[in-house]
Amino acid sequence: MTSPAPTATQAAPAEDLLFRSRVVPIRDLLDLPEAEILGDPFRAAPEPLFYWEHPSADEAWLALGSVCDFVATGPDRLRDVRRAARAVLARSLPAPGETAAPRVVGGFAFAPDAVAGRRWREFPPAWFFLPRRLWLRHGRRCTVIDCLGEATPRAVLPSHAGHETRDETADSWEARVGAALDRIAAGRLDKIVLSRRRSFAPVRPPLLDVLRRLRSARPECVTFACKPAATIWFGSTPEIMVERQEGAFFTPALAGTIRRSGDECVDRERTRELLSCPKNRREHAAVVAGIRGALAPLGVQFDPAQEPHVITLPEALHLRTPISGRGVEEHDVLALAAALHPTPAVCGTPRAEAARLLHREEPDRGWYTGGIGWMDAAGDGEVVVALRSALLADAALSVFAGAGIVAGSDPHAELAETELKMSAMLEPLRAATAGFPQFDAGCDDSATQAVSA
Repeated sequence: MTSPAPTATQAAPAEDLLFRSRVVPIRDLLDLPEAEILGDPFRAAPEPLFYWEHPSADEAWLALGSVCDFVATGPDRLRDVRRAARAVLARSLPAPGETAAPRVVGGFAFAPDAVAGRRWREFPPAWFFLPRRLWLRHGRRCTVIDCLGEATPRAVLPSHAGHETRDETADSWEARVGAALDRIAAGRLDKIVLSRRRSFAPVRPPLLDVLRRLRSARPECVTFACKPAATIWFGSTPEIMVERQEGAFFTPALAGTIRRSGDECVDRERTRELLSCPKNRREHAAVVAGIRGALAPLGVQFDPAQEPHVITLPEALHLRTPISGRGVEEHDVLALAAALHPTPAVCGTPRAEAARLLHREEPDRGWYTGGIGWMDAAGDGEVVVALRSALLADAALSVFAGAGIVAGSDPHAELAETELKMSAMLEPLRAATAGFPQFDAGCDDSATQAVSA
């Protein structure tokens, strides 16, 4: 795919922006009247809304409206966005007597170009905005930051023309896995992460209920919802792309999966299996090496290497290796994200070859496996990888999942792994819609069991 020339749009005010802050007695941001639009996503609402919550960190934020948007496309889209955003943040000042700390929020797609089809039409390749109103809750303290400037309309890049692609069948997925294994055997790839989608229509899920269920069941994950206008991208991701705080960074590697059984004794045995499984260790090692290799040219100082450990999610066990260090004073969080994205955990190795193949085979990945997060005036912030997620557009729901393909992968087991990951979204959707029959299982029990093999 030929990338268009890089472009960026910035609806920036000519003068300095003033902010005021106040403390409010709010413990649950989903109880705010402004969050009600997430409960009825088909209600007209011209302003963007972005919700983020990390229960185990006891922090959450909700952004409503925009006074300045940063939209870009092309291979340097994150560079263009971060430069424009940092310039505006430098002119965003607390009002007299205030100590407000504004931030930009947003995200970016997996690929640098405009996404094919209608479902992602409201999601440019990169979009961050300076909120008109921002609620920041940490522990029992919630601060509201209001921008005193006027809200501005958001410029949305048009999506590529063309019809929507259909969900692929299990047979076509397994054929794609087989073709990827042939490329790996021929030495063209070491690893590639293929994704698939399941669609449901028409649906009107109660998203506030779904989001509450997600954060309750998955406290170690970041639960999010992004609504540019009438379309909502939401999920509960276990993967941090990068955190930056005062010159230090944290970017854990997450790859290697085995299904949970629900039995504590069995899961302890599966934890041992996962740690000793050659296929999963190869997949995980590729991600660790890819992250370190992507950051090394920035001149960072890595902390001592650590061994992988297993994290537990409701649906699965994953291998995770913490990677941290210092020496990023000259690189803000979006610069670090630009260096890391796409990681081997969502793309493959060699990265350039895997990305070319995925851009051709999966043109409508959209923001799935992209990044979402925030950045402040100091360049600190956090970006997570958009996994365990779904898109609600035009009364149709699309659920996404992927699997890393390496030598030794089994196509049937990889299909089961995607179904396992989709269950993270489908289970709360089933519960919130009283067992709505459309949200059924996508493969038989034997396929689901295969992910543990």
